[in-house]
Amino acid sequence: TQEKSIKVDDVIAAILKPHQIEGVKFMWDCCFESVKMIADPKNEGSGCLLAHCMGLGKTLQVIALSHTVFAHRTLTKCNRILILMPVNVQLNWKAEFVQWTEKCKNKVQVYDLPSNKLSAKEMLKKRLDTLEKWFQKGGIFLMGYEIFSRLVHGKDIKQKKQQERFTEYLI
Repeated sequence: TQEKSIKVDDVIAAILKPHQIEGVKFMWDCCFESVKMIADPKNEGSGCLLAHCMGLGKTLQVIALSHTVFAHRTLTKCNRILILMPVNVQLNWKAEFVQWTEKCKNKVQVYDLPSNKLSAKEMLKKRLDTLEKWFQKGGIFLMGYEIFSRLVHGKDIKQKKQQERFTEYLI
């Protein structure tokens, strides 16, 4: 057809197993469907849940879709992706993004919240700065469920202005 196509980077495509290819197609169909649908201003998009047994490559499937969406951002109009997860797998996800995309043609910035030993005030400022950078420059943000909830609901945030900024970036 004459329709512009979107495809997974050859580096990632070469490592996907058949069931993972089906998973990436499933997520694409649920979230985007087609370039034509993305261009339709009435289309508000959708989403999906990807659930399967442990060890079958759900992380890689999400990485494949996310990287593909960003590699074709002029067509997908997608500049930011927020991925929420249990905090205990966050470092693993970040490492896997690097591992699976390091040889790809297009690079995608992956962010997470700093968690080093700073004062509460410094930590809050650094986290807000990181979120603001992601919001402005785009990329993928990895965040734990609990910290997302705390930031959106304003727990531990005393200044209303900071709370509003966190909410603006995350919602």
